[in-house]
Amino acid sequence: VSQSRYGAYGRLLHPYEDLDLTFGDMKAMVQKALGTGLDAEGPVVEKTDGQNIMFSVIDGQIKFARSTSHLKNGGAGAMSTDDLTQKFAGRDKLQNTFSSAGKDLQSAVDDMSPETANKLFANGKKFMSVEIIHPDTENTVPYGKKMLVLHHTVEFDDAGKPIQHYPEDSDLMADELRSIEADKQKEFGIRGRYRDWE
Repeated sequence: VSQSRYGAYGRLLHPYEDLDLTFGDMKAMVQKALGTGLDAEGPVVEKTDGQNIMFSVIDGQIKFARSTSHLKNGGAGAMSTDDLTQKFAGRDKLQNTFSSAGKDLQSAVDDMSPETANKLFANGKKFMSVEIIHPDTENTVPYGKKMLVLHHTVEFDDAGKPIQHYPEDSDLMADELRSIEADKQKEFGIRGRYRDWE
């Protein structure tokens, strides 16, 4: 994952962009793709094409990170839903999409148990990557759905550097929301990374 100019989470590198890959690495990747080895780290899933942002829960409130500075010191400088809405002021469709996503995530977290929220977010030490998919702000792939696709959480140190990834967290959150019938909010459906589209 490259952070650079792609926000707090960054984006996945194409193999030709990863200058540290050796010829042996490329060969192993092709062999795994032709065989059955690509699922060693988890199920192979579609890379969804929406607006990606990271969020956490701090003192019960959804907070967003678009840069490393938002991740520092347990998310002390992270943005509220109102801050995020203001960030996109004047870009109506994008502003509305981020605003609705923030409100739906807050509503979903309000329905979750505090124990699960603390396990997932550690009061700002962990942030979850989420893909916001909305027909009004589609990129290349027209899904025709309004979905918040949860990815894994990342634990950060006080300097905003990643310490550890938790790939299971997306399904942990999605499963709890589904079990309490909070996976369908006002605007968006919420699902984990490894679950089928509904």
